[in-house]
Amino acid sequence: MNKRILRDALRIAWAHFTPEKHPDWGSKFNHYAFIVQRGKIVGWGFNRPGIGVAQTYLGYADYSKIHAECDAFRRCKGIMDHTKPFDVINICIDWLHRVRMSCPCDNCFSFLHNVGCRWVWFSTPTGFSKIYIGGHK
Repeated sequence: MNKRILRDALRIAWAHFTPEKHPDWGSKFNHYAFIVQRGKIVGWGFNRPGIGVAQTYLGYADYSKIHAECDAFRRCKGIMDHTKPFDVINICIDWLHRVRMSCPCDNCFSFLHNVGCRWVWFSTPTGFSKIYIGGHK
């Protein structure tokens, strides 16, 4: 993954982390997910209140928020090429504007695998780490 793309994703997440732009302002952690395909960010999403039919189908708890990975994929449906592999960047920012661990949960891991994601890059307090998912496409 190009370091410029990681910096751009982090810059977008910090710019979006304001009370007027984030519907769940004041929660402990805010997660952002960026879809990267062919060397550029094609779209992104964030965790927010609510639950959709897809969330229930995927096994998320009824009280769960819409996870950033699912939101990003839903927002990119008409933008990304679903026949080509893609990567995801996950970023977590706490309410003190510190970058935190943002490894995907088991349900998101399974979801990303099934929709064809290759790698997930996730934030840690000391930088970024990655997990190979190797989706089916």
